[in-house]
Amino acid sequence: MNVRATEICLFRNMEGDKVRNVKFLRDTPAFPTDEKTLLQVLSVETDGEFFPLEEPKLRMEVIGDSITSGEGCSGAEREMTWNSFCFNAVDHYAYMAAKELGAVYHCISQSGWGVFCSWEGNEQQAIPLYYEQVCGLLNGERNKELGALEKWDFQKFQPDVVVVNLGTNDGSGTRDMEKVEKAVIDFLRKIRACNPESIRDICLTKRQRRYWQKKSGRFLAAARMFLLNEQKIMVNYL
Repeated sequence: MNVRATEICLFRNMEGDKVRNVKFLRDTPAFPTDEKTLLQVLSVETDGEFFPLEEPKLRMEVIGDSITSGEGCSGAEREMTWNSFCFNAVDHYAYMAAKELGAVYHCISQSGWGVFCSWEGNEQQAIPLYYEQVCGLLNGERNKELGALEKWDFQKFQPDVVVVNLGTNDGSGTRDMEKVEKAVIDFLRKIRACNPESIRDICLTKRQRRYWQKKSGRFLAAARMFLLNEQKIMVNYL
């Protein structure tokens, strides 16, 4: 496979007496079935200076599915095709919330996946299985060589707040709410183990549709009791 490096000019002709913040953003998620697409920063050239970033007011970790991946935030209205042009990493709640709160955030999400299974009932397409990896859902030797399947060092980023927005796809993929409930508790326990000291608040999402409220009420209640009693963490519902 031929890999070609391309130079991209981010900005030029700026006054030298001002400090500017520059964001370099890829606004589409990783796709497990696409082993070719790759955005890799090889080097940075500048005739200016780099200054340390200001300490963020808050550190957030946001975990979810298509909603957290920004699906439907781009493209024509009501366009629901699972395609990269529909995704947008800026016009969705995680980015907006971080901006409003003066926070820096990490996002772990995959469209169609859940906490126990995917919308099609595939139990291997569940976020907790890959939570401890560096983009572990990717395939291919090149991605593996670049470290996509390696263990993530959680000491590099310890969040103050974790937002968990999962469950919609589990509601479509299985009727076994006992397994979903167990998966929720196990995942919360894993999140806490990976971030043993930092988390002070976990936000869980509540679905508004009646059929999902009925299904999700049981494991949301169990999750809340687990967090409050065993982990001593504040719980909020979004």
